[in-house]
Amino acid sequence: MLADGLVLLTLLVCVEGNVEPLEQVIDGLAIQMRANHITRLQAGTCTIELGFILSDLINGMERVSDHCSNIAVTIIEVAEGVFDTHKYLNDIKSGNDERFRKEYETYKNK
Repeated sequence: MLADGLVLLTLLVCVEGNVEPLEQVIDGLAIQMRANHITRLQAGTCTIELGFILSDLINGMERVSDHCSNIAVTIIEVAEGVFDTHKYLNDIKSGNDERFRKEYETYKNK
């Protein structure tokens, strides 16, 4: 569901704006999913073998998220005539971008 939303947002970024907040939420979910798996392993309710499958799924989800973010940032930069991806991402993630914070919280709470 989140990956589908991320792909859709990437396609709409020319009109709508920024996909990066959703990418950040997905990164946080990946961390949480890995921690939950460790808890299940410790409780004996999951196996290491299933953990390999889960790890592959999480890695795939993160890769889709990262690729969509890269595409979206490139589209934004081309539209603005600026080509400094690292500066752009650092600027919006710095905490000073109100739109980023609002979108991040919206996606995080879904």
